[in-house]
Amino acid sequence: MPEGKITNFHVNKGSGLATVEIETKGHKVEFVKIESGFGLRQIGRVFGSLQDAIGQRIEYTVDEFGIMTGFNAVEEQGKSKRSVA
Repeated sequence: MPEGKITNFHVNKGSGLATVEIETKGHKVEFVKIESGFGLRQIGRVFGSLQDAIGQRIEYTVDEFGIMTGFNAVEEQGKSKRSVA
């Protein structure tokens, strides 16, 4: 499962999709699509808000279209603290 730190969110109103900007372990930036309603609400629910999610580490899965289908919040020690799929 890919892992990285959330660095930003980009919302495209009208498309139904948003982008989660994730910095991977190799300091490469990945742009992962997510459903803008339900998906962003789940990230906000796990971390308290979208603003609070910035800087947090997650491991995530994507489907064949490159859209995030689930994620686990990762604690500093590398253990999952909450999973959303």
